[in-house]
Amino acid sequence: MGDIHLSMDGEFMERFVEPLRKMDEMTASLAQSKVLIPEGDALMRQLWIEHLRSSLAADMDVFWTLIGDKRFGNEPLVLSPAEAESVLRAAASLRMRIREAFLADVEDIVLEKGMLDIQSLPPDLQKVYVSYIFLGSLQELLLSHL
Repeated sequence: MGDIHLSMDGEFMERFVEPLRKMDEMTASLAQSKVLIPEGDALMRQLWIEHLRSSLAADMDVFWTLIGDKRFGNEPLVLSPAEAESVLRAAASLRMRIREAFLADVEDIVLEKGMLDIQSLPPDLQKVYVSYIFLGSLQELLLSHL
């Protein structure tokens, strides 16, 4: 598998990065997550949580490096397969936070099919929903190349 060439509209990125940064702050707290953390041995549990946090932090660093690249939105960026996998995991984490924090009352099928009437949402939630859609599209694109 070769590198992935990724292009994005710069104006779009400027408008929708802020909601993603807010989700990143929430992502840092696994305590809010519905992730199943094994019970039992306290040391094993602590090591498992620390590994999850460090792995997610590394994935988020790759994601924010991509988003913060001044070329992003102006010219295609090239991602290695390892970078693409990190971005994929970071996007999944951000989408889960958006889903839990802002879209919990929306049925899964409505979200996954993009059937939510964006005009019916308040302006701040419109940005969040568009960010959710963007992340899903990014995931689909990356998966099609991995």
